[in-house]
Amino acid sequence: MKSRKLICYILLVFLIVGLLPILSIPALADTSGDWQYRVENGEVTLLKYIGSSNNIVIPSQIEGNKVVYIGEYMQNPNSVISGSNVTSITISNGVGFIADYAFSYLTSLCNVIIPDTVWSIGHFAFRGDTSLTEITIPASIVTIGRWAFEGCSNLHTVYFKQTDANVIQYFGDVYPPFANTASDFKIVYPATSAGFTTPTWNGYPAYPDIPVPSPVVIEAPTADDVFNNSIIMKINSITALVNGQQKILRNILADGTQDGCYYPTNQNPQAYNTTLVPLRFISENLGGTVRWNNSDYDIDVKLGNTTVNIGVGKTPAAFYLGV
Repeated sequence: MKSRKLICYILLVFLIVGLLPILSIPALADTSGDWQYRVENGEVTLLKYIGSSNNIVIPSQIEGNKVVYIGEYMQNPNSVISGSNVTSITISNGVGFIADYAFSYLTSLCNVIIPDTVWSIGHFAFRGDTSLTEITIPASIVTIGRWAFEGCSNLHTVYFKQTDANVIQYFGDVYPPFANTASDFKIVYPATSAGFTTPTWNGYPAYPDIPVPSPVVIEAPTADDVFNNSIIMKINSITALVNGQQKILRNILADGTQDGCYYPTNQNPQAYNTTLVPLRFISENLGGTVRWNNSDYDIDVKLGNTTVNIGVGKTPAAFYLGV
């Protein structure tokens, strides 16, 4: 009888020893600053945030080791970060994996920055974050887990930067990632991309991100602009405003001739069946020249490279460009 018991004990010991190689015994957690973490093969897995800040930055390194994982795969439903007052999370470059439940039920979380190094967002990772209104999914993403954003009841826009939706492993069969989000929820994806579809993608409204050109603003001229680029005259008035300065309409050469040309006296504007204005006064105050041709009874008005010829019995104005 004793020998039979002894044999049973020996067999039990061998059974336990035989099972030891397949048992997974995790390494003990270390602590650095606000984080509990584990290091394996030089890569850090963050296990728990133990700080008190409401604006949390996920570090890129701890104790010289690269942070790669936020939480563990198939972790129990306990967030890596918890607390009803957490408002923002910024993930540093280099982090690649957001585990299941990592940021779930952070009801005050309204701002999340995910870098272009994150390739996977786990199941239920942001579940129940009711203050989150929009989020940008980086171009590096290849996996979005079940119910990743389920219950984010105010989430109305998800911006995808990934240009090829075909590479995204999207667990949307029974537990779609964006279930129970805002009533106006939509997905915005790059205009030049593959795999995304409009008007819906995986059952959600989806639209290409087409940049809207900035409106052209034409400013109304100020009073100074108007006065500084104009001649203002009144019917029967002997004064005029030239570039905002008052001038008297008078004869440029009061009594006579210059280079054999006669300069008639400037007149104030007159109104008959039409409106008559002093040609010389206007032309010269605009920077042009006026020349009376006594032999042809006509006038040449020149401004820059343009000449206007006006004469008795002629067409009111003939233009000769380049003169």
